[in-house]
Amino acid sequence: MSKTLVFGATGNLAGLTAALLHESAADSLRVSTSREAGLSRLAKRFPDAKAVVCDWNDEESVVAALNGVSRLLVVPPAMPTDENVVTPNIINAARKAGTVEQIVRMLGISPGLTLDQVSQDYFDARCGAGLHVVAKHAGISAPAMWCRTDRPVASVRAGSEPSG
Repeated sequence: MSKTLVFGATGNLAGLTAALLHESAADSLRVSTSREAGLSRLAKRFPDAKAVVCDWNDEESVVAALNGVSRLLVVPPAMPTDENVVTPNIINAARKAGTVEQIVRMLGISPGLTLDQVSQDYFDARCGAGLHVVAKHAGISAPAMWCRTDRPVASVRAGSEPSG
């Protein structure tokens, strides 16, 4: 049976998605948190899923979390994330795990958040949720195209070379 790992399942978007997956196929669900303190919350919310701690800044931590996983959902937090570290770690870990067939990345912003409410660091990250704030301000509907990274994040077959 194929397994799905949801990164950030203690958050809003990933948590809601994990809840839907838990209802339909709990035994094939793995949920993760970046904090040890989040494990008990995940175990309570998703009792039939496997809960793991995974630090996507540490490639080997991601490899361990991906062991036996065929699908990965990544929902970046609404804070600056170093995409030059995180994205290659995820892609490289997927290759090392050898079982990942698909990676889906979902982005979102808090309702009503505007450009004048974000810090310069958040703006400078130019990726993740911050990208949506910048794009919304500029009237652009597909901000994911701006993401500064040399790795594909929408869909990757483990072992294939990055395009572009």
